Amino acid sequence: MCNKSMSMQEKLYCLLIYLPSLEDLLNTSMIVATTGTIDVLDDNSSTCTKVDCWMTIGSTQLYSSDRSCIRSSEWLNDRVIFAAEELLKQQHPHISGLQNPILQLTGSFEIMKKPFVQILNHAGNHWITISTIDCEPGSVFIFDSMNLLLTKELQMVVADLLHLQDHQHIVLKHVKMQYQIGSNDCGLFAIASACALCNEFNPAKMKFEQSIMRQHLLKAFQDKELTPFPHKKSRQQAISIIEKKVRIYCICRKPDSGGKMILCSNCKEWFHCACVKVVDNIIFESNWLCDVCR
Repeated sequence: MCNKSMSMQEKLYCLLIYLPSLEDLLNTSMIVATTGTIDVLDDNSSTCTKVDCWMTIGSTQLYSSDRSCIRSSEWLNDRVIFAAEELLKQQHPHISGLQNPILQLTGSFEIMKKPFVQILNHAGNHWITISTIDCEPGSVFIFDSMNLLLTKELQMVVADLLHLQDHQHIVLKHVKMQYQIGSNDCGLFAIASACALCNEFNPAKMKFEQSIMRQHLLKAFQDKELTPFPHKKSRQQAISIIEKKVRIYCICRKPDSGGKMILCSNCKEWFHCACVKVVDNIIFESNWLCDVCR
């Protein structure tokens, strides 16, 4: 996701990298370049800007700016997050998920039918990891280094990933884990949590050595192998989990979005008017039937 501090040019880089259809349309060579520089047309003029390429991991082109981002104390962008996910996917092909986080913007995530791991963006400026590994049906574990509750928007994203047909609720299991120091290392903790889960470790039982997490990620990219982040065993005796039930509705199997909904007079199920294409003048009809009940 492009954060607020990005220039229009940087946002264009983000889109070109993550949307193959755009790459095809523009016939650009951004993704295939692995080293050296490439020319990108400036958004405010007809001049070209030189962009230094660092390396390619899977389908993700990383740039020198991404390397600088990891080395410094900056917030990790989508390219870095997805590059780490691609490494994990290569090393753990049996693990589902690990999809490009840019798909969250367009609601284009593939529905997960098997246990999965996925890094998500929270409110535009924070990274978290969710997983259904070793989770009961209808539930999902949430690993967040700031221990925040999910926004309604992110609840919709989780529901979209699960698309539960035989449940009326999603059970969000917020797992208390190590709290990050500072505000910019959430991406590192999200990657570390995803890596732990792929290696059959519980992130809640690990105390990551935050001061060397960036060096570990840099080495992982250079070696093209992401191993569990340096850590100590957590002193936490019991794992603390806060559960929240979120009601899901409609053919989309998502929560109440705040928009208009209509009740089927037969099955008593609520539907989002936008999903079932109900117009305003029949919202208050008492005998409306859904497609299943007609």
